[in-house]
Amino acid sequence: MRDSYRRQLEILHTELIRMGALCEDAIDCAAKGLLNEDVSLRDKAHHVEAEIDIKEREIEAVCGKLLLREQPVAGDLRQITTAQKIITDMERIGDMAADIADISAFMEGSPVKSDVHIGDMARAAIKMLSDSVDSFVAGDLEKAKTVIRYDDVVDGLFSKVKSELIAHIIAGGVPHDTGAAAGASTFVGAAISASESTSADASTAAASASASASTAAAGAPTAAASTAAAAVGALSPERHATACLDLLMIAKYLERIGDHAENIAESVVYSITGMREH
Repeated sequence: MRDSYRRQLEILHTELIRMGALCEDAIDCAAKGLLNEDVSLRDKAHHVEAEIDIKEREIEAVCGKLLLREQPVAGDLRQITTAQKIITDMERIGDMAADIADISAFMEGSPVKSDVHIGDMARAAIKMLSDSVDSFVAGDLEKAKTVIRYDDVVDGLFSKVKSELIAHIIAGGVPHDTGAAAGASTFVGAAISASESTSADASTAAASASASASTAAAGAPTAAASTAAAAVGALSPERHATACLDLLMIAKYLERIGDHAENIAESVVYSITGMREH
């Protein structure tokens, strides 16, 4: 391997590690900003997201120089094109962390976030991201495959959060009859659809889901609503349902961050073996 090419690869690896660390910081700040109701941490998540965008452009320039000057082939070429794919996934992770920080601003005063596994989801997503980037830099095939399998952990936590929120919605004012669980499930399904929509459509879908949940909550018996309000810190059924919607969208963003980390690991497998992981 030519010395100039080796030096450029070292620079590429170093910059990828730095970008990965920025993404981990953004997720951590967004999650702690939510759980601790810390405005400074939410603001920091946005500042870090801007740094991630800058780092993406810097790494793109490094990759461009390697492709033009060194004209790599086979495994060397796969390594550089994989780096280009990785930074795209990491840029999206940064965007999602900033989105979590934005949603968190509307959840101050809600105790719901302390009752579900959001913190565990954030830690699991950070672990996936860190290990996927490490596997690329080290050329560690087994670590990359471990990351791919670990996505099941994040998916399992998302399912747990969804179930917890359904229980919260029912307890927070949805009538306790045979249609309560079905109504809450419909609300949760609409929220998930909203989080998977394009950014232009998501707010409309989320508003619709929130309105449906609020209508159901408003129709609850007075005694049930009073009990739920005491259980959730005197929040009205409408505010409680809205907080559950916000938290579900945050959980979905964390689940998607796990998916992007899995994408990175799959790209690493391809860069090492020349074969796609399915």
